[in-house]
Amino acid sequence: PPDGILKLSVLSRADSDPSKVDLGVGAYRDDNGKPWVLPVVREAERRLGEDPNYNHEYMGVGGLPALTDGAQQLIFGSNSPAIGQNRVYTIQTISGTGANM
Repeated sequence: PPDGILKLSVLSRADSDPSKVDLGVGAYRDDNGKPWVLPVVREAERRLGEDPNYNHEYMGVGGLPALTDGAQQLIFGSNSPAIGQNRVYTIQTISGTGANM
């Protein structure tokens, strides 16, 4: 594969060392190679499912403003001149290698 992270996963699958751990792709797997969802993720999904205001609509192309604005303040500081002068733009991308495309 042309993507370096995916290449590492291919190499990991080919490695016969029983003590190997493939941390290259963001999915945990059980001893049978099946995806394993962290209990905290299951709990978050449960809570979201119970929230009457939650939906599966796509957000704007730039991401969730509360997240992007918060990230700017965290990285540059809440009193940043660059933020105050609108010289910073932040977008939210999908996870994993999708953010590299």
